[in-house]
Amino acid sequence: MTADAVDAITGVLQAKEGGDVDGEAAVETEMDGDAMMMDVDEADAGNDSDVSMADAGDDAEQIEAVDEELRLKIQEALGNASALANGADDEVSASGEEEEYDDDQMTIFDDKLAEIFRHKKEQKLAVRDLRISLINFKLRVLDLVDVFLAKQPGNPLVIRLLPTILDLAKATRSDSRSKPLHDRTLAILSARRTKYPTGFDNDAGLALLDAIHKRARRAQDRTELAMLGNVAAFVVRSLMDNVAAADEASKTAVCERIFDIAQATLADFMTRKGSQIHADFFRPTTEKLLASQLGVFWRIALTALTDYAQPGQAVNVYRQVQAFALAETVAAETAARVVSESSDVTDAGSFLEAAEGLLRALQTSLSEAIRVAVSEENKAAPGSSGKLRIEPLRLKEMMIHSIGIARRFSKDDGFRQAAQRAFVTDDKWTAAVSGLSSAPTVFALKIFRSFCTNMAKAESLADPAALASVTSSFGKKSGRKPAAARK
Repeated sequence: MTADAVDAITGVLQAKEGGDVDGEAAVETEMDGDAMMMDVDEADAGNDSDVSMADAGDDAEQIEAVDEELRLKIQEALGNASALANGADDEVSASGEEEEYDDDQMTIFDDKLAEIFRHKKEQKLAVRDLRISLINFKLRVLDLVDVFLAKQPGNPLVIRLLPTILDLAKATRSDSRSKPLHDRTLAILSARRTKYPTGFDNDAGLALLDAIHKRARRAQDRTELAMLGNVAAFVVRSLMDNVAAADEASKTAVCERIFDIAQATLADFMTRKGSQIHADFFRPTTEKLLASQLGVFWRIALTALTDYAQPGQAVNVYRQVQAFALAETVAAETAARVVSESSDVTDAGSFLEAAEGLLRALQTSLSEAIRVAVSEENKAAPGSSGKLRIEPLRLKEMMIHSIGIARRFSKDDGFRQAAQRAFVTDDKWTAAVSGLSSAPTVFALKIFRSFCTNMAKAESLADPAALASVTSSFGKKSGRKPAAARK
């Protein structure tokens, strides 16, 4: 496909449908008028994705506002009678009666009015038909786009085409008449693709990634967020592949920009209550990247633990829990791939170093969360009377994610050694575990008792057997308070 063809596709997909109150609407497009008025009925036979007359709604039956043009046409139909009606108030008042018209005159007036309203109805139907034709034509163009993405996934023009498809998905989201178009667009953007474009301008790719992340922060629902996460993953992998053969300076510049964009999204999620981001937003990206390309997002996991996993750093405790969850999703779940794809990793030492730093941050954040949870400081937390800032079930969730991270890294010999170097019993860890073991009955959950027993020494976080013992307490009933505590 050529650049001119992509421009033509973009022109079609960006065409807008609209109209004035008279129904005399114009379709804003650069396409030839004859193409817009093409007969799509025959071509659309049997295609479930097409828009039917019923789907578009019976716009012609809607009550129209009486605008200035309509008023003038009616006045013209009435002729002198209308003028008399406007200027004879004094005479009517004096004589006490209005001028009457014979049957022939009334028949002429009726016919003229019927012609005016028939013309208005025809205009309305023409606009509706034009809209249906354009939507159906866009569906045909999207079919072409889908074929292009499947047959030429490495074409650099893919990056140039994606913004238009994303804009179309957003523009048709709230219009029920464009639902087939919206669904088709979502299907294209949500498709799992295994080949990626190269040869495009890095700045264009980075600008597209930035726009996707900004839109994701204000996504309307989880469906849109999942779609944007999939597209963001596609663009990140494309950027990584695009600079694979470039010099180190170019690689570093692109990776740093990707990190900045992801870090801004992480900050939005952790510090703004209205943010629509979720930890799973990053999962498609880590799944698509090669093991050698994961370094940028391991830094994101580290940032989540160091900047947002300790009490008071995130906007609320739920987001604090999500900092642990994000670290597990982004780094811990990909640790096994780093090992299995080690032949593709040119600098395995950097991953071991990153794992050590991440696990050290994990111990620091978890011990601080435990300390605050069982302290008087937590009891005096702002909010409703008697409400704790860190409730037992929230602390349990942090602990589950922490144990999950430690378990995944302890499965491999190399990462286990990094974990053994990272997890060190210090005064803070000892005080946190001791405080939890003697905490009030509200913290008397099975997982907490097991944690205090098996993790008295921080080094046990690198021991698969000890971790398995704690994990066994993750059962559904472990989150319930003991009978004494529930009274």
